[in-house]
Amino acid sequence: MDTLKFKIKDKFWETPEACSFVLENVAGNTLFYKPGQFITLIVNLDGKEYKRSYSLSSVAVKDKNPAITIKKIKGGNISSYLIERLNIGDYLDAHYPAGMFVPDLHPANARQYFLFAAGSGITPLFAMMKSILVKEPKSFVNLVFSSRDEDHIIYNKQIIKLEFEFPERLNVTHLLSNPSEAWQGFKGRADHELLENLISELSLDIEKSFFICGPKDYMEIAEAAIKSLGFASENIKKESFKSEIISNSKMNEASSKKSVKIVYRKEVFEYELEDNQTILDGALDHNYRIPYNCASGVCTACLGKCVEGEVDMGDSDALSENEKKMGLVLTCIGKPITEKVVIQID
Repeated sequence: MDTLKFKIKDKFWETPEACSFVLENVAGNTLFYKPGQFITLIVNLDGKEYKRSYSLSSVAVKDKNPAITIKKIKGGNISSYLIERLNIGDYLDAHYPAGMFVPDLHPANARQYFLFAAGSGITPLFAMMKSILVKEPKSFVNLVFSSRDEDHIIYNKQIIKLEFEFPERLNVTHLLSNPSEAWQGFKGRADHELLENLISELSLDIEKSFFICGPKDYMEIAEAAIKSLGFASENIKKESFKSEIISNSKMNEASSKKSVKIVYRKEVFEYELEDNQTILDGALDHNYRIPYNCASGVCTACLGKCVEGEVDMGDSDALSENEKKMGLVLTCIGKPITEKVVIQID
């Protein structure tokens, strides 16, 4: 799979835990990407290759260079390595931008977008917000952004600047779970009633689109609030930074060793999975090279079809229900729940 090489052009802190990297495409060619997409960094650490996906906070229509924001995760050796040890002038390898968590933008559109973000879930939505405001002059954006406190509002200064630049078309509502005494806005965590009321109060009489990004429980609350007002699933797009790889109801079934057969082009790979391994992890452990990119159940580069047996992918939203019924699976998060599975990969 083709890869990119970036040089770190700038590095700066957004919050005490989140750091942005502005990247320069060393090849010099134009890098095409859509708002909401991500790049997957290829990190070699202690002799082992890791892949981590980070949403692009930049947009091609407004920003000269691509940029990503990385939040330091407790116990996360890769995020710590990237933030603490990489500096301006260092290089990064990455796969090309990917992802389907994107709006369908057109200058003639006149829509109202509701963007619900929690913590670092703001990253793809920040890119969307900038793109919508520039590319759709007849559309309106409502950002509902949950953060810990004032110091942990990622992109705070940039968001304020956009509010001044687009006062008639951008409305921002911050929800802070642990604000200072001086905070005059909403206090507490997002709940069903609050989000439902916000949507009702801010709604305009035009077509609406909803985008949600954050932890699983937050997304469930936001989606339930949207649907309670009569909006269909087709109007809602979601993306989580942490996929629930396997559902609790099937965990016990997936915990014993399973047999996997993969048919990839003209090759056939057969192997056993260790307890609770994903299909992709097992293939890589046996040095079988099958397609993948983000390794987190988002980009669908590892897509295959289960032609025998059954695979569980937990709560992943990357595939539609119809696609799942057709037997399509993501090997990077998929785990067999039958003794044997056969996966066909084109």
